[in-house]
Amino acid sequence: MFFTISKLFSFAISPILWIGILIILALFIKKSSFKKGVLIFAVGLLFVFTNPYIFYRVSSWWEDYNQDVNAVQHYDGIIVLGGGVAGYNQQEEEINFENSSSDRLFKAIELFKMGKADRFIFSGGSSGEVKEGEVVQCYLKKVDIPEDSTLVEWNSLNTHENAVETSKLLESAGIMNGNFLLVTSGYHIKRSMDCFKKEGISVTPFSTDFMYQFGSSDFSGIFHPSTVYLEKWKTILKEWVGYTVYRFVGYV
Repeated sequence: MFFTISKLFSFAISPILWIGILIILALFIKKSSFKKGVLIFAVGLLFVFTNPYIFYRVSSWWEDYNQDVNAVQHYDGIIVLGGGVAGYNQQEEEINFENSSSDRLFKAIELFKMGKADRFIFSGGSSGEVKEGEVVQCYLKKVDIPEDSTLVEWNSLNTHENAVETSKLLESAGIMNGNFLLVTSGYHIKRSMDCFKKEGISVTPFSTDFMYQFGSSDFSGIFHPSTVYLEKWKTILKEWVGYTVYRFVGYV
């Protein structure tokens, strides 16, 4: 139920949808002053949500975690969250990583091969027939990650379940009291950190695929709007709502 509701929210939390509704609403409003006010509000939202500079300022504040791989200390394990597998061809056994979130997995593999951790831990399922964890488990073998150093689960459907299912893996491996590096997307790191800490797991953040890199830090960007940011804002807004809901239900 929680998973279904979150998907419905994902559809509703869209600046494009809000702006479209306002414009359509204005078409049916007869009172000119009210119509003008609604249209001005719609244009205002369009300006905010298509502005590179505003997006950069907000996303860089929200994703305020950054690390150099060379500065990372040694950990008992690297925990990487799912979301990077865009598709899987079962017949040809081909994995589609055409998804910015796949950077989570690639960066975690890089860190592990640099000797930054003893264990490689992946957490991520899906609502479909093919579970992401199963796909990643096969991929890890292909890239020469030792099977006896990996822990993988594919039952989780959201960030809260990532933390819960990972805690079970750590308990079964006898390393629950260890220190772990948590790898996930920049926009997702705050909620992830709080969820894992709630389950009693000691984690240090390592963010990937930052969204703020797509914005403009130069103030001149305020005069160069782009519709590209409408979808990027949707990701951040969804995360804010998700974090608020998690706090309300006690997941963080």
